[in-house]
This record gives sequence, C-alpha cells and structure tokens, in this order.
Amino acid sequence: RSTLFPYTTLFRSEDYLEPLVRFLPHVSKGPPKRIIKMNKGDKKSSTAAQPKGEGEATLTPHDPFIVRSVIHSIALLSLEQGREVQQRFVDLGLPLRLFNLFYSEQVDKSSGEAILLFFANILHSEKDMQGNIMRGIEVIPMLLVAKEMDFSSHTNTRCLSALLCISRSPDYRRMVVGQLDLLMASVNANLSSP
Repeated sequence: RSTLFPYTTLFRSEDYLEPLVRFLPHVSKGPPKRIIKMNKGDKKSSTAAQPKGEGEATLTPHDPFIVRSVIHSIALLSLEQGREVQQRFVDLGLPLRLFNLFYSEQVDKSSGEAILLFFANILHSEKDMQGNIMRGIEVIPMLLVAKEMDFSSHTNTRCLSALLCISRSPDYRRMVVGQLDLLMASVNANLSSP
C-alpha cells in the first residue's frame, strides 16, 4: 500500500474528491444538430444558439485558476495506488471528464501535463481497472503526445511506463501495437533527449 498520500484515510472521514470534481468544467461541443435544425426558421435564434463554431469545444463557466489547482490536486491524488481510490476516480467519471478537458484545447500546458500524469499514474493498475479507466476513451494516442507537446522527461517516461503496463495484458496489447509507429518515435525521442 502506498503511503504517499493519506487519501484512503480521507475516504473514511471526509471525502474531498467529489467536491474537487465539481469545480471541473464540463466540455460541450455546441448545441446538438437537431436543436439547430429546429431553429432554422429564425436565423437570429440559430446564430445566438451557437456562439462558437459548430463542433468547437466550449467549457461551462469556470475560474481558470481553480480548475488548474483542481487538476494538479487530482494528478497528485492519482499517485495513490490503492484499488479503492482508483475505483472512486472511475465512479466519479474523472477519466472521461479529464480526457474531454485535455482535448478541448482550453487548458494551459501545465494542466495538460497534469492530466497526462493522472492517466499515466492510474493506468499502473490491474487489467480490469485498466478496462474501466479506458472504457469509451482513446487513452493510448493521448499518452503518446507527451514528447510532441514538449512535456518534461518525467512525464514522457511515466507515459511510456503506463503504455508498457497496458501492453502486458493480452487484451490491450493489440491497441498498443497498433500505435507502434508513434510509440517507437516517442521512445526514440525520449532516449535521445538530454
């Protein structure tokens, strides 16, 4: 059992994770197409219903400083390797929320790196937990962008370690091998960096 953070003790007394998650904004891609079609007759309302371009991600109202602090706190909590903690992350829908935030391109670089570290940390788990974490999201290509985005060598190494952990399971090995070109480029870039 990891002793890095007393989070498992917090589960028994007070749960601070759920209030933290409430501070994360939701990502939306604009109104659904059927809503836009309903408003076609009235051009003003159709334009007003779509402030940003269709398909462009927008975030619900939030304070960027608080969101950055929450993301970094969650990344630190992900170092706790207890199954109970990892299951709590999954139950709160954190993997999907953080995945959507990462690809919304509306978080700063350090928050993006913290999100990658969150995934790299929690994917060092058992096969069934990995399946729960990766359900419905494409984590493997995301872990491979660490070097491309000029994140720290620690983050790159942690992401490659998570990929190694995933590839040990026969069920997920195909997914990792399917990204072999990107994986080899990432490994090569990581080995040749100072």
